[in-house]
This record gives sequence, C-alpha cells and structure tokens, in this order.
Amino acid sequence: MTVPLLDIDGLVVGRHRELAELRAAVEAAERTGGSCVLLGGVPGVGKSTLIQKFGAEIGSRNCVFAYGRCREGAPAPYSAIGEALRTLVAAMDTTGPAERDRWRTTLTNASSSLPGVLAELVPELTDLLGSTAPVPDVAAADARHRLHRAVIQLVSATAQYRTVVLAVDDLHWADRDSLLLLSEMLAVAPRNVLVVGTYRSGEFDAAAAGFVASETLELLPMPRADIEALLAGVAGTGDELNTVAVEFERRTGGNPLQIRQLLHRAQRDGALIPLNETHSAGWDLRVLASIEVSATEAEFLTNHLGLLRPIDRTVLGALACIGGEFDLADAAAAAGQPIEVATRALWSGMELHLVEVLDQDGRRIANTIRRDARYRFSHDRVAETARLGLTAADRDAAHLRLGRHLVAQGEPRLFEAARHVGIGGRCLAEDDGERIGFADVLWQAAARARAQASFPLALTYCRDGLDLLGADRWRVDRERTRELYLGAADAALLVGDFPLLHRLLDEAAPHVDEPADQLRLAYLGVKGLFAADRPQEAMDAGLQALADHGEPIPTDAGKPRMANAVLRMRWAMSRWTTAKLLALPACDDPLVVQKQRLAVALSHESYNVRPNLFPLLVRKQLDLMLAHGHTRPSPRVLTNYGLLLVILGDLSGAQRFGEAGMELAQRPGYQDTRPETTFYFHNFIRHWRHPVRSGLAELRGAVVTALNQGDRESAGFLAATLLSQTFWVGTPLADIDMLARSLIPDVRSMPVPNRLCQAMQQMALNLMGRCDDVYLLAGESGYDEREVLPAARREGEEVILSQAAIMKQGLHFWSGDLAGAHAATDEAMSHDFGMVGTAIAPLVHMIGALSMIAQAPRDRATAHFVRKTLDMHRKAAEGSPENYSAALALIEGAWARVRGKHDTAERHLHRAIQLAEDNHLPMMSARAHEEAAAVYAETGRTAFRDHMLHSAYQTWLRLGVTVRTDWLARNHPWLLGRELVHSGAGGVDRGELFDDVSLGGVGQRVAVGCRHHGLPPRVGGAVPSR
Repeated sequence: MTVPLLDIDGLVVGRHRELAELRAAVEAAERTGGSCVLLGGVPGVGKSTLIQKFGAEIGSRNCVFAYGRCREGAPAPYSAIGEALRTLVAAMDTTGPAERDRWRTTLTNASSSLPGVLAELVPELTDLLGSTAPVPDVAAADARHRLHRAVIQLVSATAQYRTVVLAVDDLHWADRDSLLLLSEMLAVAPRNVLVVGTYRSGEFDAAAAGFVASETLELLPMPRADIEALLAGVAGTGDELNTVAVEFERRTGGNPLQIRQLLHRAQRDGALIPLNETHSAGWDLRVLASIEVSATEAEFLTNHLGLLRPIDRTVLGALACIGGEFDLADAAAAAGQPIEVATRALWSGMELHLVEVLDQDGRRIANTIRRDARYRFSHDRVAETARLGLTAADRDAAHLRLGRHLVAQGEPRLFEAARHVGIGGRCLAEDDGERIGFADVLWQAAARARAQASFPLALTYCRDGLDLLGADRWRVDRERTRELYLGAADAALLVGDFPLLHRLLDEAAPHVDEPADQLRLAYLGVKGLFAADRPQEAMDAGLQALADHGEPIPTDAGKPRMANAVLRMRWAMSRWTTAKLLALPACDDPLVVQKQRLAVALSHESYNVRPNLFPLLVRKQLDLMLAHGHTRPSPRVLTNYGLLLVILGDLSGAQRFGEAGMELAQRPGYQDTRPETTFYFHNFIRHWRHPVRSGLAELRGAVVTALNQGDRESAGFLAATLLSQTFWVGTPLADIDMLARSLIPDVRSMPVPNRLCQAMQQMALNLMGRCDDVYLLAGESGYDEREVLPAARREGEEVILSQAAIMKQGLHFWSGDLAGAHAATDEAMSHDFGMVGTAIAPLVHMIGALSMIAQAPRDRATAHFVRKTLDMHRKAAEGSPENYSAALALIEGAWARVRGKHDTAERHLHRAIQLAEDNHLPMMSARAHEEAAAVYAETGRTAFRDHMLHSAYQTWLRLGVTVRTDWLARNHPWLLGRELVHSGAGGVDRGELFDDVSLGGVGQRVAVGCRHHGLPPRVGGAVPSR
C-alpha cells in the first residue's frame, strides 16, 4: 500500500502569545468598536496559516469569520472584501431560521437598496433578501461612498447577532479602494467587529493606509522546540528527531514555508523514510546532510524549482504571470504551448508541492489533471520566484498571450483581460493595429471599474489605454483618446492625485475643441483646486471658464452691480408661478448642462470664500434654467434663490422657492440632489416659518439618506446643521457630544463639514467643563482653533471664521462672562455673512444685545444694536413665533430693566419664560429666569429673586452647562445648599434625538459613548438631591 506523503500544511505549533492576543482582541471588540489587529512577518512565516487556525477556533464559538485574501495583480476591485462578505453572508444563511430571519429584516431596515448597491460584491444578497429598491444614479464620488457605507451596514447589521471577525490576508497587495474602505470601517468603529489583517514586513505602511489605531503583532520564525514538535506531529518521535530539528532550523531559519519544502525534499531524496502505514518514520541523517544549504529564502525556492526540467520551469514561470487561480486553458495560453506540455509542467509542480489543485468550490483536492479543476501556486512566494526565472521580454510575451486569450472570453473576464493587455500590449509595435483594439478593452474595463466605484483601477486602465495608443494618439484614434483623457482626469480627481489631474488636463486641453468638453475639463480642474484647499484659485479658474464660453461674471462685484442683478432676478421670477417653474422641460444640451454644473459648484463655494459673487452666480443659474429648462442641479438653483431671498429679507418668497426646490428634488432624475437641497432648505430657509424642533427628525433622516446615497459632503453639512439646531433648541450637552461622536466618523473625510461638526462638539465639551480653557476651542473633539483659523484666514473661508467667532461669543456669554461676550460681539458681527439666514443668526444678535445691555446700557451703540436686534426678532417672530417670540420678549424685558421700567420688564420676562417653556426652549427659559431675578433684586423682592435663580440653576444643571452653574454658584453660593430635585428633563428627548439614525453602528456607538464617559442611561434625567 502506498504510504501518503507527509505534510505540515495547515498545522500550527506554538504561537500561544499571538493566539492569546487575537482572542483578547475579539473580547475587546465585543465591548467596544474600531478594533484592529495586524499580523506582520516575512514571507512564509505562517501568517495565513495562523489566521485560518484562529478562524476555525472562533467559528466554533458562534462568531462569524469572514475571510478574504488579496492577490498580486488581482484584476477586480474589492476582490478580497467581496470574498470575505460572501463568506459572511453564507455563514449567516446557515444559522437557525429565527436568527436568519431577524438578520434579513435588519438588513432590509438598514437600507432597502443594500442588495442592489452590493450586487457586484455579494450577488447572493439579492437571492436572500428578494426584490431590492432601485439604486439611483449618483455622482462617481458618491457612488464610492455609498458602496463603502453599504459594506459597513452589512457588517454592522451582522454584528448585532454575532461577533464578526473580518480577516483580510496579504494587505501588501490590497487595492487602494479596499484599504480606504477598511480605514473608513475602522473610523466608524462598529461594535462587535474585529478587523484582522496580515502583511509582509516592510511592504505595508499601516499608518498611510489609515490603520492608525491598530495593534500590530510581528510573527517571528519558529524556535527549535516548535520545529521539533511540528516534525513530530507528522513524522513521529525518535532518537534522532532533536538532531533533525537542529538541521531544519539551520537550513530554514525557522521559516514554516521552507520547513515544508525541505520536508517534501527530504521525502523525495530519501532522507525521511516511511516505515509503515501508521506514518511513523525514520530519518537518514547522511542524506539529509547532503541536501544543499541555501543562504536565503529566495535561493531556497530557486533551488527547489531547479529540480524541475527546464521546459517545466519556463511553463511555471509563464503560469506565475496569471496571478491567482487558473484552469488548463489559461495555462496553455500563458505558456504558449500545447495543453499536453502545460499539463506535464503542472504535474511536475504538483509533485514538488509547488502547485495545488482546487475543485469548483475552491476546496483543496488530491493531485489531478482535469479540465474542470482550478490550479494555483502553493504560496505567493513560490509564484514570485517562478516568475523571476523568466526574462522581462518573456514575461511581457506571456501577458500578451493571456490578454488575447481573455479578450476572446468577453465580459466575464474583462478585468483580467485589461490587466494583461495593459502590460503585454506594450511589446507590440507602435503602428500595430491591435493596440487600438486593446485600448478599447481598457476603456471598457475603466468604465466598469468606475461603475463599481473603483477609481484607482479606472485611472490605471485609462492611463494604460493612453500608453497603448502612443504619442500620436490624437491622430490614431481621436474619440477613444478623448474618452480616455476625460476618464483619467475624472478618476485622478476622485483618487486625490491632483498633480496628475492637472497634468492630464494640460495635455488634453490643446486637442479638445468641443465647448462642452472644454467646460468639463474646466470643471474637473476647479474641483481639483477646491479639493486641494485652494479655493481662491478655483474661483478664478471657474469664472474664467464661464467667461470663455459666453457667460461672463465680474470677479469683484460691488454693491451697484449686485443690486442690479437682484432687481432683475426678482422681476424675472415674479412672473413665474411655482407650478410653471416645476413644469419646465428637461434640458439635454451638453453645453448648458456643463455651464450649470460649473455655476452651481462655484456658488456653493462662493458663499464661503467670495460672498459678494453669490447673487451674480444665482442669477446666472436662474437665467440658464429659465432659458433652457431643468438640469440635474435645478433643485439647488431654486434653493439658492431662496437663500438669496432670505439675505434680502423676503422670508415668504424664500419659503416658496425653497419648498419648490425640495419638491423638485423628490422627482425622478433629481433625487441625487435631495441631500444638498435639504441642507440648504433646513439651514437657511425652513426655520423662518416652522419650529426648529419639528425639523430635527427630517434632518436626521436626511443625514442617513445622504450617506446611503454616498453624498458624504452633504451628509457632513447636514450633520453640522443638525448639531447646531440641536444645541439651539436646548438639548443636554452630553447628548450633543454623543450625537457628534456618532456623526463625525462618517464625514471625517470632508474637511469643511468635519471642522464644523468638530467645532460644535468642542463648544459643547467646553460648556460642560471638559477643557483646559473654556474660551479656547480646542480639545478632545480634535478641533483646534490655533490650527484651523490661520488656515481659514489664508483662504478666506468665511463660514469657518464666522462659526469660530460666533462660538467664541457664545462661550463667554453662556459661561457668564458678559464683558467677554460684549468684546467678542464685534468680531462675530464682522463675519455676519457667514451666518446669515441660519437659525443661529438671531441668537448671535440676541447674545450681543444682552451683553451690550449689561455692559454699556447707556451707550448709543447699544441702543442702535438693540433696536436692530428687536427689529430682526419681531420680523422673525411674525413668521415663526415658536422659534423667536421668546427671544424677542427676553430682549424687550432686559432692555426695559436697564431703563428702569421694571413693571414692563417683569411683564416681558414672564412672557419670555412662558413662551420658552411652551415651545421647549430651556436655555432661553433659564436666561429669562436670570434676567427676571435681576429685576426682583433691583426692586427688593429677594424671595422672588431666589426662586428665579433657583429655577435657572436647575435648568442649567439639567442641560449639563457646568461653566454656567459654576458661575452662578460663585455669585450665589447659597445655591449649592438648596434642594435641587426636579422631574423630567429639558431639551430634546434622547430617544427622539437618536431614533432611526441608522448610520452604520451609530446607535451602538452612542450607547458605548454613554458607558465610556460614565454617563447615566438618561443624561437629562433628574439631578439627585444634595
């Protein structure tokens, strides 16, 4: 009977420390989120084997082990992630019916379009979840964000039922898209999820890839005792085993891959002698000593390959160019030999354990030659060594043969074909017509990669296509060259390679003569400048491009020009009913589409960096829309005009056009603009006619919608608006902090929205006393005004500067420093355009008025400012009394008090208190109580004064405004001795605030945040008696 060949494949000996660290990481992931362990080591040291053993262990503990492996030259994007997710889905589909049904329901509730978004990566989801909601077309960058979010939702939803270990092998070969997705998952930090990755030491930069908070384990070679135990496990024990282990350590350095190859060589050469069918064996030390010694791992494998016939080595070298698994037809094509020659080489490789055989399900099987089998090299290092045995010309020829073979197989193997023709096509002569055909293949692959949100891959294919068309490409194939340049520039923008983007644009510009294409190039250049944080250059470039195409806009508009533009706009729009506007036809003129696209992009940024141009850009957008019909940005055009009307004081007109924009954004063809339109409507328009509180749920939903669509920039601005308005209505500060922690990870990659959200969170932290200096916006949120503001001043980012000035004023005011608030008001007012139209603007004026009343009641400037503020609040209160009538009464009461009209002041202040409580505005109520206390102190009614101060103190305690309670206690120490028992919590109910915010683990992060900071389950609950 034939004795089976002894093998150590899959065996793990020792590694107790590493396994203990991995088990501890799983336990930590079950408590918190964002856990990551990286295993590094030299090739062949056993990283993959250890991961697989760990996966088998935790799989038996009701965890989901989702494994994927990155492969050198893998043609398809996200291949390892897709492999892991398919494993995850298969594991959950085999659970009990009740758990499986709940899991499916959770996925459907997370996003009805989830199967459609993940169709390429996890096609099995569609079969499991049934029909899917349609997946709307969105901008390319948004498509990538949407895909990444869908992956995180799938993993997070599964982690609600079982701990998920997402294991990605060989990260040094991961595509940039996969690394970006994994880094985003770690930033979102879903609870009960552990990410494990392996990489070759020295070939992967964890920090650069975004794995900043990961724990790293370095896998070392096996010590002699473990080598002896490993050999004993397969060959049995014996007197000579210790000597054999010493020899194996000397020859392999303890590298498991080399140990395995040496074990095979020992059996082949007779150094290991099987004695009987029980696998106990004996060793011939003389033969073992005669096997050549290799100085390095590469030399060891080269010597092992040297046992093959030369023709077999050449064939295996060609097969190593394939990258990944292959069948017999692929092998014959790569080798350029008859299939019989390829099969002989394969068999020789299998005999030396250089090649493995897989069945159709990917399982290892015994050595065989079958047309339905798949083959792969036993280790990536073996494939690399085999490939290095070929000359560069021979490798290129193998790629060319493979490319031709795969092109003939069509769409299913498009990515593989593109990879090989991109390499092998270069060895063709410059005038070879086959290059043009290969360029077409690369363009098709680039378009497909872009559709799958893989922009680095799309960029590679476009550039390979341009290279194949040669230096005379514009003459050889003008249309394909145009498409490749535009595709490459678009992809370069999306991957953030701005030097390459501008180089591509400079190369293409002299040859592009269609005006629409010229504007498209200009748009890409403008977006690249904005993304590179060079907004002034971007504005100049965009305005010049519009002027070059018949749409001039003055670069430095003065008041007369703006006034003229506004008058003409209002006159023109007065003739259009809402129904007539919405009934405009769709415009399909590519030049108009590109003009409108660029004008909308410029108006979005002009509000921040050149506010004086905003009216002129809005007028240009309206002129284009009314003359030619609707384009995709039309909902934004209407809300832009609504914002302009807010600036002009026409709040009723603003509401009309804002609602028209929202209605248009609901219609097919415009839904991708809904998040951005919703932001403009809620931030600038809605609150002038509707209670802020009643819009918070819609804002929460809009954040989710934006993230599901992949529109992370709009999600960031919506999140900033949600945080700002949540503070405005008087939510407990701890809840605002938790809400910010749940929102910021999803928008961290968007610089301006991220800074706005961080600043709002830091203000809450400062008011809670969690800072070193209450008046310095810097701390645990990551925001630091000492870094943010100088950069904002350099680039003229008015929104950032305005927000910082407003918060500085607010920090002084809410902490009781009215002198500081008075001094900060001038700076806040100097940036008033950055806050115009927002719900915060009246609040800033109120703070300024109250501070000036307290510090300079007789000053003429105070009287002027108070009158201006009262006029603003009267107008606002007419349209939205729920939001602004309490503030109006508060200012009127404070102004009456300092002028000695105490009866009038008392009446106004009691009205302010009643209105604030009726409309659930606790901060306004507390401030009105304090002002009333001042009235009673001045009129000698001490008991009433104490009651008002006591009520204000309670409210500030409920809201967590520690700096305010400290200030009150310093001025009125008796407050610390009073019973401070109350029922209920002020502000927004936490359940209302966080319900339905399905942001991929947000709910989990909120709960974790409570425990992490030692907060009670309900932060706004009753304060214990003292």
